[in-house]
Amino acid sequence: MTSRPIRWRVGLAWLAATLGPSAAAGNLPGGLERQLKTETLSPIATVAELPEAVRVCLTELFRWPTLKMADPGDEWQETDVVETPDLPIRRLILAGCSAEHCLIHYERGGIAHTRSVLLLELDDTGAHLIRGWSAPSSLGSVEEVREAVLSGKLPEKESAW
Repeated sequence: MTSRPIRWRVGLAWLAATLGPSAAAGNLPGGLERQLKTETLSPIATVAELPEAVRVCLTELFRWPTLKMADPGDEWQETDVVETPDLPIRRLILAGCSAEHCLIHYERGGIAHTRSVLLLELDDTGAHLIRGWSAPSSLGSVEEVREAVLSGKLPEKESAW
């Protein structure tokens, strides 16, 4: 799975060069946008409820031996002042998954508190990152996250997950 993110970046660079900067920064390519509009994304309430392939992908993306992500409402390391060393630096805000895709909205603490949205694709080989965005704090439901992604208004993120 480690080669997927590299291919994703190369593909995104090619798309931007071919279609211009607004195409890569806007809505999703091809049938993916149409598919994401129509598929049913079942709400996921906890990290443990995420499909196993998604948990494996997030573990690799975050570069930890195990997935360290707090559930919504749980304690986590929100700032860079470490009072409890074992707390995770990331916390799930909400997620929604279908058989083919997952939208993950989470926050990351530390020196700068950030929120992100990830779109993952699920297939026979596991879960793979399609794209990631910085997110405002106002996304309160799976539908709001989906609409924000489909609107093309979220700024893209390429690293520091």
